[in-house]
Amino acid sequence: MDKIRKINTLIHHCFGTVIQQEVELPLGTFVTITKVETALDLKTAVIYITVLPDHKRISTIKKLNSRLGRLQKAVNKKLLLRQVPKILLELDRGIINAQRVYEAMDKKRN
Repeated sequence: MDKIRKINTLIHHCFGTVIQQEVELPLGTFVTITKVETALDLKTAVIYITVLPDHKRISTIKKLNSRLGRLQKAVNKKLLLRQVPKILLELDRGIINAQRVYEAMDKKRN
């Protein structure tokens, strides 16, 4: 399990750097990697992301997914692993749901 945790950390840092270098995001758009979950067999790694502002979420995830092959190659070059997991991207729904709860609470207060 410790090995998987280390790989998750490596992928997290590496993928963040690769996004900054390889993808031109619209001005004012921020992508945050909230967590990485690598399968025990090391075949896949799911990278959970959040996108701000909210109205850029769908277009940004589409842009990242359309460039995922190129991003994967860049990660493969940077990571010194025998087997680099195939990267899959997911929106972090937990963060999205929490944000909706806070917004609903704010509306009730006002």
